[in-house]
Amino acid sequence: MLRHVVREGTRTRWNVRRVVFVHVSHDADQRAFFQETTDLKAKSPPGSVSVTSILSSIEGRLDKAKLQKILSPLDDDDDSDYEVYVCGPSSFVQASYDLVRSLGVDDQKIHAESFGPATLRRDNTSKEEAPPMASQAVTVRFTKSQVDALWTPTQKPPTLLELAEAEGLEPDYGCRLGSCGTCRTKITRGAVTYSDNRLCLKNDDIEDTCLLCQAFPKADVDVIDLDL
Repeated sequence: MLRHVVREGTRTRWNVRRVVFVHVSHDADQRAFFQETTDLKAKSPPGSVSVTSILSSIEGRLDKAKLQKILSPLDDDDDSDYEVYVCGPSSFVQASYDLVRSLGVDDQKIHAESFGPATLRRDNTSKEEAPPMASQAVTVRFTKSQVDALWTPTQKPPTLLELAEAEGLEPDYGCRLGSCGTCRTKITRGAVTYSDNRLCLKNDDIEDTCLLCQAFPKADVDVIDLDL
């Protein structure tokens, strides 16, 4: 994800969204991708990316005091735009989620991916349901590729990413969970919905785009044109 942020920021002339990367491991030998994250920080505009490595065998586990200290340089920023991404073993993801929630971060701003089965217990999931997906066949046109496909509402309907792949296309993607943003694609016609309303709320303010890996045609839409 950090690689994607820096790459896109470079592509758009250093428009890198500020990132705080916290890497927790037992010891130095278990710091996966540590050199790469350090290199990515070096390639980014000054102050846009910070990387903190915590070795639990030496410093103890990440706790509220440590996290508050790491985030203290951001105290003057507008925290309404924060997004938190957590990845790791299930127990670590749950502990980190609970820790971030204790700092007052809204549940809808926290995105998580576990190594293995997803077992995260959220304490404030959205009570609103997502807008319904189409109940009829929808024509999906991948305009750049000049490929038309027919999406159908089967018992397990395909996401738009799966539909594209079934047609032989190879869109960029990362997590396939709607978290990393790698598969975000421009919509030039039609509208989409998501099975998880948190994704609907998250993407409401990003006009005319969708996350292919979690998107389905919205109800009452007959045609969707994607810039792919």
